[in-house]
Amino acid sequence: MADPIEDVADDWQLASLIAIAGGLGGAAGMFFFAIQSRKLNSLEPMIFTAAGVGMGGNASGVPYDTFRNAMQRQSLVFSNLRVLTPFSIRMLHASAGTYVGGSVGVPVANYGWSRLDAGRNGATFFTSSGWGGSVGSGTGAVALAGTWYSFKLNGNSINPIPAYGSGLAGALESFWGEMDRGIRNLYGAP
Repeated sequence: MADPIEDVADDWQLASLIAIAGGLGGAAGMFFFAIQSRKLNSLEPMIFTAAGVGMGGNASGVPYDTFRNAMQRQSLVFSNLRVLTPFSIRMLHASAGTYVGGSVGVPVANYGWSRLDAGRNGATFFTSSGWGGSVGSGTGAVALAGTWYSFKLNGNSINPIPAYGSGLAGALESFWGEMDRGIRNLYGAP
């Protein structure tokens, strides 16, 4: 039986739920998604928090189809991800990512382009990009880098601090492990 958190898949799809992003020179954002794999029968809430540079208001907002379907009580609209390295929810949790987006519009609607990715240790898990209309705050552009985390694996919380701590602990553990292996190899120790 497939484990929806631990098992690796290559058929991931993403649905954007809502995003809060903006800046005036410096920028920050918090993006809420649902990710699913039909092979694993998995559906997981994911959050991406990031900081970087940008100008303007929310550059992504809520996709119009998600808004419309939510109002009609229909299912979420999922888009296929370009999976470069098959991954699991556990691997995606506390991994790094980038978001670049820009839109033109008026205070209640905009049209723009965005690109999103995730990866760890030099391997890119997925990329996703495209054009679309959304409900949001108008014209803006941002370039952000941050951390992905699973709502479930983050203690059923949207608070990013535990996920950032987990990511930092993993990076330090990996660094010290590499240092230890390098020293052992240098001196011929088993």
